[in-house]
Amino acid sequence: MTNHKRTSLLIIVCICLLVISVLVLFCRAVNQAGLPMHGTNLNADMQDFEEQTELFLGAERTDVVVCYQDLETQKLMLLNLTYQQFENQMEIYPAELLESCEILPGDFAEITYTADYSSEHFLLRDLKNWQQLTPSQALTQAIPALNQSHSADFQIQIWQSQEVCYLMIPTGSGYELFRSDFDKAKHFDEYRCVTQEVEINGNIEIISNWILCNQDFSNEAILDRLYHGTVTETSDLFLVGYENQELFLDMPHSILAVESDEVRNWHLSAKQLEIPEIMADLPEAVRQDLERNWNHSDDVLVFAGNLTEDTQPGFDQNHRITPVQGMGSPAGYAIWYVPAVFFEKICCEVAE
Repeated sequence: MTNHKRTSLLIIVCICLLVISVLVLFCRAVNQAGLPMHGTNLNADMQDFEEQTELFLGAERTDVVVCYQDLETQKLMLLNLTYQQFENQMEIYPAELLESCEILPGDFAEITYTADYSSEHFLLRDLKNWQQLTPSQALTQAIPALNQSHSADFQIQIWQSQEVCYLMIPTGSGYELFRSDFDKAKHFDEYRCVTQEVEINGNIEIISNWILCNQDFSNEAILDRLYHGTVTETSDLFLVGYENQELFLDMPHSILAVESDEVRNWHLSAKQLEIPEIMADLPEAVRQDLERNWNHSDDVLVFAGNLTEDTQPGFDQNHRITPVQGMGSPAGYAIWYVPAVFFEKICCEVAE
């Protein structure tokens, strides 16, 4: 064999080896990526899904759920009321496994199940048992979703008020409001945002009030009820919450650690505070604070009683101003200096 032929043969062999090596590397890469080589490899697809979403199977549990109809997809969903796999994240699953049980929006049930979890999606894998519950039975359970931080326009709302737990869910035909001390839900057509605005110290402040109401209720009528603190006068209106947590933060205020002999909430107008008899009737610690800090134009809120040093003004279910306490040290008085325009346009009532 000539040298030329040997060289040509060697080149051909090298090319073949190179092609084989490339094919081997390609197959190995495809296998590692979990991609199907021929047809559809379901196991490989599931492996790829689990790797991308970090899917894992939770332990078998027994929990309380409520069914609702998602506003965007119109699908039936289940909200877990007694458990959260991830802190501050509502645990919600598609309701397919309970549809054979004829579960409907607004139904509560205790279920025994296992669930698949990923960073974004939860899925019921196995349903072993279910038992329907009344709203009061369900809502008297521990509810971790109370700790959920979500915006006021979210389609589900859960909150605690004076030992009563409230739950609002969409049902497809409106919203149902449940409470832990009653087994019959209240139906509303809308969950509406009604805004108020007022200029305070040169800044426009906007209060967004979130209201459950019916379609025939005008914004003007709602604002009138909010202003006069008569929201719960009839059952056709319900104040869910408001987004003005920052409203009072920049207003001058004083927290007095002295003890209070009474529990009382005052709203004192600037005109009233110019009357000597009214000033003289106030506790000495309050008078001293007014002498130091009052600008003779602001109205004054005085909360007295067993308060805390982080007490702030807030609103009750009637939209009347009330002290909202935190976890701070004990205090006897909280004094807030509030521009009079607030009481002229936003709220004229203080909770007793």
